[in-house]
Amino acid sequence: MFTTDSKLVLGLAVALGLAAAAYSAVTGDRVGGIVLAAGAAAAIFVGAMLTGRVVPAGADVTVPAPNRDSQPLAPTIWPMLAAAAVVLFVVGITIDVQTLFLGLVAVAVAGAGWFWQAFRERRPQSDPAAVYAGERILEPTGLPLLALVGIAVVVVSMSRILLAVSKDASVAVAIAAAAGVFVVAMVISSRRAVSGRALGWLLALAAVLLGAGAVVAASNGERTITPEHGNPVATETAKGTAFTKKTLTVSTQTDRVVVHFRNEDADVIHNMAFYKDDSAKDEIYFGRDLLTVGETTYVFKVPGPGEYFYRCEFHPTQMTGTLKVEEPAHES
Repeated sequence: MFTTDSKLVLGLAVALGLAAAAYSAVTGDRVGGIVLAAGAAAAIFVGAMLTGRVVPAGADVTVPAPNRDSQPLAPTIWPMLAAAAVVLFVVGITIDVQTLFLGLVAVAVAGAGWFWQAFRERRPQSDPAAVYAGERILEPTGLPLLALVGIAVVVVSMSRILLAVSKDASVAVAIAAAAGVFVVAMVISSRRAVSGRALGWLLALAAVLLGAGAVVAASNGERTITPEHGNPVATETAKGTAFTKKTLTVSTQTDRVVVHFRNEDADVIHNMAFYKDDSAKDEIYFGRDLLTVGETTYVFKVPGPGEYFYRCEFHPTQMTGTLKVEEPAHES
């Protein structure tokens, strides 16, 4: 049942959600919309935590007998620190790479501390309701969700690594990773029993190695993609919070164009997003961002020959330009 506190917080979540939608639609600033949407998501989480069963006045409340194995849970500051760390991480997305990584470290530290305290105080047999909730709700939903998150982390991390190395090296890395997984699975399956602690440490080690590789690969940027025939490359550079060319001209025999983008502003986030016109309402392609100095290549489809509008989504008024797509001249 909704309590007064939960109604207030969920009302705030609705207001933030509407503000995020309106702000993004009116200004076209996705970063501000992300910040407001993150606030709405946090308010929904807090509101759900505050929602509970209200005992009517005058009702008989049965107090359970004390359990010798149960102890009152100690006060903790970890949830508050975790919330502050998440806010720092979201703010870092819009400011610079140092704040982003500082927020990421803070989230990891706060999450580890919160988990460790909960683990030390875990006494499932002290509350039958907690046991029932764990068996009926947490395990059936939590384990598939955890598996989905794990798969997503592996896919994203491997994609970052494979895109950062050369084409030939990416094949070798993929084969080596598949062989490693196969060998480890064979070793585990050949043993009669494997402790949960050993599996936990193995998965933790794999996650750390994979995550570290993904972070290093993402910081180095993607490799230069060799364009297909008929798709010449247009090059744009961000320097001094401005585009150096502002007009790009490409000729293509297909509906695909290739734009090579370089960021020369240290610790300043830039990207390129392409639209049908300068109203920025009809999006053609939203390019990945570069958090600091680096380069990437965008390959995307356009409706056809003509002039299109592009801008940096993080500096939409300062950094704009025009993409001219022409058909190649035919030889007579």
